[in-house]
Amino acid sequence: MGMNPLLNEKTFAPEKWGGVEQNILSQLGGSIAKPTTMTVSGVVNKTIFLFGLCLLGASASWLLVEKGIVHPGLLTIIGALGGLVCSIALMFKVTLAKWLGGPFAILEGLFLGALSIILNAKYPGIVTNAVVITFGVFIGALIAYRAGWVRMGKTARAIMMMGLMGIGLSYLASMLLPLIGFNGIKAIHQGGTIGLAFSAIAIVIAVMSLVDSIQMVDEGVQNQAPKDYEWVGAFGLLSSLVFLYIEILRLLAKLQQRN
Repeated sequence: MGMNPLLNEKTFAPEKWGGVEQNILSQLGGSIAKPTTMTVSGVVNKTIFLFGLCLLGASASWLLVEKGIVHPGLLTIIGALGGLVCSIALMFKVTLAKWLGGPFAILEGLFLGALSIILNAKYPGIVTNAVVITFGVFIGALIAYRAGWVRMGKTARAIMMMGLMGIGLSYLASMLLPLIGFNGIKAIHQGGTIGLAFSAIAIVIAVMSLVDSIQMVDEGVQNQAPKDYEWVGAFGLLSSLVFLYIEILRLLAKLQQRN
């Protein structure tokens, strides 16, 4: 859940929409209208909108579970599967982000709300701590990127993608293998050394994904991507933030298990 499948070095490349040719035409013909392009403010506004929908979904999920109307397990399944379907669809056609970004945000909210109330009931205060840490890391990533301290090159992106695939496959295996009697991989969900190490690696990968999302948005603005690509950038930022929050929440829960 929450992993960002969209942003890579080609997502906002000019050849995706003819940006290079458009720039040349604009320079040669002064009368040619300049195309409407992606802006930082546009991405920020759309990210805030999607984040608001995510909060709305999370609040509704929390309330439904708290009132005993819906079982939290059902909401986590609906949110996880629905979010996965949206992500897969966007992997094939990123411009669908304009239409699928909203449903994805709400579905992620349903998942996060149910997961959060489950863990907060077991470890009171854990959700507040996870939210504060997540936004602290986000602000830190923005400052570090603006200052030029961090950049994602090809090697770093390759490591990030391998990490994302490894984490996803590990979670999938931990759900499927117990069905055939193999429970060893459950250790990644527990508060032992393996579980803590897994969470630490997952958080590093999540931070890399967040920095990559920020960088890809920056590159999209510089390459004058079309206006609709603001939704792609907003989707990527929300995905990375959700992924980071989930992994921080899981790490805090594992640390509580050790106490």
